[in-house]
Amino acid sequence: MLPTWLTEEYIQTHLRAYCKDGQLRVLKLWAKPATEKGGNYVGVMTRIYVDYEDRNGTEYDIGVTEKLTAEAVVVDRERTIMILEDLATLRYVNADRVKQLDLNHTKMTIDMLARFHAAAIVLNQRYPEILAKILIALFLT
Repeated sequence: MLPTWLTEEYIQTHLRAYCKDGQLRVLKLWAKPATEKGGNYVGVMTRIYVDYEDRNGTEYDIGVTEKLTAEAVVVDRERTIMILEDLATLRYVNADRVKQLDLNHTKMTIDMLARFHAAAIVLNQRYPEILAKILIALFLT
């Protein structure tokens, strides 16, 4: 199920950088599908679990009990993947794409999209060179 390059060594390298612990050691890596078949449109989402030990010998379980920040753990442009915190551990769920959103959630979504687009407009007005760099990074890398 996992790509051949997504190994304990690969995860260990990136966790060492993320946790700023050069002695961190991955003990176990396993995976399962994060969504039902067809539940994520065109993307492939795999939930990975990692048991690791830090420099002090303390063991952790990512994906089971250990909470990571909402930041991306890995952004690998060469392999076009991102490894992110699994929000399911915080009881977040995806909306059922067949049932769709109810009115309240639709309004919340539209409000957040409006804020996002408004922020982009303000950014473009105040710092157009920054927005250009962001757009180039998003679409060309």
